[in-house]
Amino acid sequence: MGQPVPRTEDPRLLRGGGHYVDDIRLPNECHAYMLRSQHAHARIVSIECDVARNMPGVIAIYTGADWVADGHGQHSFAIARTRRDGSPQFVPTRHAIEPEIVKVTGDIVAMVVAETVLQAKDAAENIIVEYEMLPVIVDGTQARADGTPVLHEGCSDNEAYYHEAGDKEAVEAAFASADHITNFTTKINRITANTMEPRGCIGDYDRRFDRFTLYGQVQLPHMVRNTLAADVFGIPETAMSVVSPDVGGSFGMKQGHAPENHACLWAARKLGRPVHWMSERSEGHITDYHDRDQYTEAALALGEDGEFLA
Repeated sequence: MGQPVPRTEDPRLLRGGGHYVDDIRLPNECHAYMLRSQHAHARIVSIECDVARNMPGVIAIYTGADWVADGHGQHSFAIARTRRDGSPQFVPTRHAIEPEIVKVTGDIVAMVVAETVLQAKDAAENIIVEYEMLPVIVDGTQARADGTPVLHEGCSDNEAYYHEAGDKEAVEAAFASADHITNFTTKINRITANTMEPRGCIGDYDRRFDRFTLYGQVQLPHMVRNTLAADVFGIPETAMSVVSPDVGGSFGMKQGHAPENHACLWAARKLGRPVHWMSERSEGHITDYHDRDQYTEAALALGEDGEFLA
């Protein structure tokens, strides 16, 4: 008790002994590149991949139609909320590869798998995607305004859920009797992490044992394993393994599920080869999970001597 406990991992990391996802190389692995939408909201009219499929080193090109055709599920949510009318919260469908409508800049519209990542990039440049532009929302405070575009079918007011906490009547009574009320309004822009190692993963599948292995920067490997097995692929949890080496920084950004993890595991089973994907820095700034922007209206009720009432 009372003695400092040294961090046992520091000497290894400070001497360059870290072991990250992109340090891992599996036998016969191939490389994936994600072709992404440059539009925030658009309908995919067509995707032309014939030229790209015949380019050097290209092994396969997958689209959202291929993902949907294989009938996979999607990850569930952790906290159940309700909407204003008491009905369950709205949960949008999140495909690994978007088949019809992109809803955010960076949505994956095609996955190119090749012998090298440069060959995959070259092929992606020859995929022709025709989009039909759809209206966008760039300010969250306008999401429920009259005439605002509806982003998800089945959610006409663009509000996933509504949550209240606390004793509303007691708060209102305290404000009614307060000697002074201070109001404060602020807006915090959305942000993202800039981690030491960008996001990446390797999807592997062993046909002998019908078993998946995900090598990924995963902060919550047991939760991710359960969801990948039960919700996405519909297999026993014992048939899914998640290996998380040194994460290389996260700040919460790498704790959740990523469509690239799903796509690389799926492609590994279809191809019978490990599929390696690494994000580039600029790609990550667009597609890593962002912390939501926040618009806050706060009020403080004070008594005569400045004591906090509510």
